[in-house]
Amino acid sequence: MPPDRWQQHNVTFPNRDTARRAITQRLAPALLAAEADGQLYGWWFMNKQPWPLRYLADRPSLTMTALLDDLVADGTAQSCTLGIYEPETEAFGGPEAMTAAHDLSMCTMFTSKG
Repeated sequence: MPPDRWQQHNVTFPNRDTARRAITQRLAPALLAAEADGQLYGWWFMNKQPWPLRYLADRPSLTMTALLDDLVADGTAQSCTLGIYEPETEAFGGPEAMTAAHDLSMCTMFTSKG
């Protein structure tokens, strides 16, 4: 998967509880719907401020862009900007290892209890 297919939105939330609530109640259902609609594939977050939301797509998902704009407008998020995701391929051990790390990240989004 070419790195230029990764889309990244950097979302800043006022606090961790608000972030977790927004992700579980609003973002995850929208991500699943956008994935079912074919707008994106394989998404994941990093649990840090700003919270990078990453997914595979040819361009930023219209569904996600609209929802993230709404989160900023209603005060749930403080900001959201597009970012550039640059995988640390060498640090992870090369292209195959980076692919495995991405696959694992996407898989754990559905199995994590944290």
